[in-house]
Amino acid sequence: MPMLYDDGMKFERDVLEKYYTDTCDVYKPSKTTKNNLSQINFTVRAQSVICQLTYNNSTQIGRNRRERDVAVFVDTDASIYMPPEVDVEPGDKIVVHKFGRYFTSKSKDFTFLVVGIPKMYPTHQEVDVNREQIS
Repeated sequence: MPMLYDDGMKFERDVLEKYYTDTCDVYKPSKTTKNNLSQINFTVRAQSVICQLTYNNSTQIGRNRRERDVAVFVDTDASIYMPPEVDVEPGDKIVVHKFGRYFTSKSKDFTFLVVGIPKMYPTHQEVDVNREQIS
């Protein structure tokens, strides 16, 4: 694997990841059709990834943060910070195990769908997500 950063960035990444308390599993959607019925299935893309789930501040008062991308506004509920080498794409499902890095038996699971393209940095990526709605 090619070196993505120098020693200074490695130090910065190590410091950031020290404070990640969560873990997550990333799932890629795939569409299957059987008897003229389409179904979305999810296959594992990455497992047990250290991460940090953060809710957007405005969500706490009942409003969503709005981000502008190509003149389209997207409401997001939260952001997930994780290592930059994890492959994440719009439409992926992420199951976050809150506090799962240290308390696996007491972690609480939250399911999100990725909206938009993750923001990539040399030390981490920021993935905007919405809570998956149960229908």
